Amino acid sequence: MRGRMRNIVWPLLVLTAASCGPQAQKPSARSMSGFPCLSPDSGIIAYGDILIDSAETGDASGVQLTFQMRADTLQGFVRNATGEIPPLLPLKDLKSYANGDSIRFWFGDSANKDISRYRFGCDQLIGTVQPFATSQSPGSTYVDTMRRSVPIKGP
Repeated sequence: MRGRMRNIVWPLLVLTAASCGPQAQKPSARSMSGFPCLSPDSGIIAYGDILIDSAETGDASGVQLTFQMRADTLQGFVRNATGEIPPLLPLKDLKSYANGDSIRFWFGDSANKDISRYRFGCDQLIGTVQPFATSQSPGSTYVDTMRRSVPIKGP
């Protein structure tokens, strides 16, 4: 009986371990357990600020990320201001991790990416950012915290 039990338990352990990895998945309502402040009714949630240099040039600088649930899908957008406030652009390859509390994405273009990985919280995002990653250089990675903010309405 003891040998038979080992033969049954071993495949179960292998299957359990295989299903618990840190695989990224497409965010859906079923995987949003770590995102308690996001629901189809919560509207847009923003993190980060764009500041205006009103004393000198009036130029805008900064990054704001926004997220919302549409049906059962998490959507994310970015405004990356360098001079003026740009329109919203969709985050690329937005994924959540199996635990449902972390996200990763990138923005920019395929030649020059800003790659981000964050633990999602209702008051802040905490994680790492890898700006200016190119095919020749991965860029530098640094720790980042983005506090919740008011979503920018324009352009």
